[in-house]
Amino acid sequence: MNNPSSLFRNTEPALDLKIGPDGAIYYLSFSGQVSRILYTLGNRIPTAAIVATPAIGTPPLIVNFDGSTSSDLDNDFLTYTWAFGDGTPNGSGVTLNHTYAAAGVYTALLTVNDGRGGQHSTTMQIRVGTPPVATILTPGEGGFYNAGDTIQYTGSGTDLDEGTLLASAFSWTITFYHDTHSHPFLGPITGATSGSFQIPQVGETAANVWYRIHLKVTDREGLTHEVFRDIRPNVVTLTLTSNTPGVTLTLDGQPAVAPITISSVVGIQRSIGAASPQTIGGNQHVFVSWSTSGAATHTITTPAAATTYTATFQQIIPITTNWFPPAVQVVQDFSLALPSGTTTINGLEVLLNLKVDSISTAPQISVQLSWDGGLSWTAANSPPAPTTTEQMFILGSATNLWGRSSWTASELTNANFRVRLTSTSAAATRNFILDVVGVRVTAQ
Repeated sequence: MNNPSSLFRNTEPALDLKIGPDGAIYYLSFSGQVSRILYTLGNRIPTAAIVATPAIGTPPLIVNFDGSTSSDLDNDFLTYTWAFGDGTPNGSGVTLNHTYAAAGVYTALLTVNDGRGGQHSTTMQIRVGTPPVATILTPGEGGFYNAGDTIQYTGSGTDLDEGTLLASAFSWTITFYHDTHSHPFLGPITGATSGSFQIPQVGETAANVWYRIHLKVTDREGLTHEVFRDIRPNVVTLTLTSNTPGVTLTLDGQPAVAPITISSVVGIQRSIGAASPQTIGGNQHVFVSWSTSGAATHTITTPAAATTYTATFQQIIPITTNWFPPAVQVVQDFSLALPSGTTTINGLEVLLNLKVDSISTAPQISVQLSWDGGLSWTAANSPPAPTTTEQMFILGSATNLWGRSSWTASELTNANFRVRLTSTSAAATRNFILDVVGVRVTAQ
């Protein structure tokens, strides 16, 4: 690259830059192309280029070498020196023929000189002989995988002179492809005719991915043969939706308005989430549950069939009242419909949105639960001291039974379950702004 100022305007992004032993900068582009940037004053260095026909064949192999595509930006007259790599004397000239008598892999070297101190060399491999034959036996053509699978690979290698090649002739490489680019995954693994690797369940979540199993065998003359086999993923459709239109859900941490429909590799792990509370159309909604029974944000493993995950939200109904100590309010009809077969209640939570008009005289509110229509009540549970700014409080937990040894599903029906809210304040009057959000039950 002799004019980097103009050429770099349209070049690809750099993956790496290194300074070579010749003082030039070597530039690796995204597509894998390597370019050389060399600063020169006065005479510019020529560029050597080789065309060899044929570059592979059986001995005796007559190769026509052509250096006419070499160039010099100063249009200097170039001289050409050839070294053939087989121990024979060097040759000269823009083009020439050379005969390789014995099988092997040879490195031909061309050096061009502009007569003003500038020279450049380049090499090319010439393969003489009958190369071996590599075959991938497993996996078969058109194979598919799920994330988490262990892939077994086996291969064979044969050579006209050596017969069946030993394991020492084998080299395996596994490459992971995504869209238009690739990432090294495993290898090179040498000295084995078979092996295995496991497909990860975490990492890249795109569906346009695949793995390439690459086998290279080398005979004792250094001749090689390379083959590869692709395996592609099983892909299904996942949908994230909600009972409440306009809700924002997250997939792998990225928010979007439901419904969200994507393609996913079977077995890959994904994160789904539901932020809470959310304001939609001026009304506040809180998360209640996922159809998976998982937490608001949790990890799923992509199943083998198309699946819909539904997030249930509940609208907050504000209740504004003037309470006079020791004012009491009872809330009921929560419609806590537990799934059929529920045998154990693990914990109960009460969600409140609360604020007061003034914090003087330390106003507070306490919450109690009843399991028999209001005849009996649990011990009181209170949030941290409320303030004049509306806050959300969660009383209880997924493992808190509110002082009882156990609850039953019948005690959580509309006929029996109650929530009692009691306000306390030393002031003659205190205005509480209370949103009774709801009750959440953890059961199994």
